[in-house]
Amino acid sequence: MLNFGAFKEKALAGASSMAGAVSERMDVAKGGKKLVDEGGAPARAALMAKSAAKDAVAADRDTIRRMMVSAESLDTAAAKMKEAACMADVDGITGKAKFAAQAESYSKRAAAYRQAAELLSGELEGPEFTPVETDALQVVLVQGGYESAKTQTREAIGLVKQCTSADDTPKVKQRTCDAGKLGVAAAGAATGSSGYTGAAAGASAPAGPPVAPVASAAVAEPAPTNTLS
Repeated sequence: MLNFGAFKEKALAGASSMAGAVSERMDVAKGGKKLVDEGGAPARAALMAKSAAKDAVAADRDTIRRMMVSAESLDTAAAKMKEAACMADVDGITGKAKFAAQAESYSKRAAAYRQAAELLSGELEGPEFTPVETDALQVVLVQGGYESAKTQTREAIGLVKQCTSADDTPKVKQRTCDAGKLGVAAAGAATGSSGYTGAAAGASAPAGPPVAPVASAAVAEPAPTNTLS
């Protein structure tokens, strides 16, 4: 038989624990936002510096690891090449005469990798992040992306204005514009002109010269002939 009292107590305890975790998480998020708002430019610079240092240390660690992996792979390849070089030649196998020299070069490169890894021994110390700093860094990154988007939008709008005339009905000027920034397609391929469609600026593409319709030639039917005498 189920003990509903015990089940209720466990449910309440779980809900209380979850509520506490959510509240703690909200406090950390608020702390991160406060750190950026009150710290200003110095706080943002410090957070970005710590982020760059963390990435650099991780990349350095990965580089050394790759050196050791490459050294092991080269040693394995060198051993197999030397073994194959000592065996009899087989018709259809090309380049076997170079196996011994190539194996020697692989061994030298592996030794160089190990020497470099040894010179770089001693792991770099990376910066530590508190939970508040981690959230603050995310705030800085989001703000940076927002500011970058605003700047690009302003530049695109300015370029659109440069590429359109000041008439009531905008006409696309016959000039080369940066289609990559405007995000519009060139109309030259279709109309033979160098203007753009101007869809982003609310302008229509310049119309090409009118093409006269091709008149179909009339084919005269031969007159009927009277075959009766």
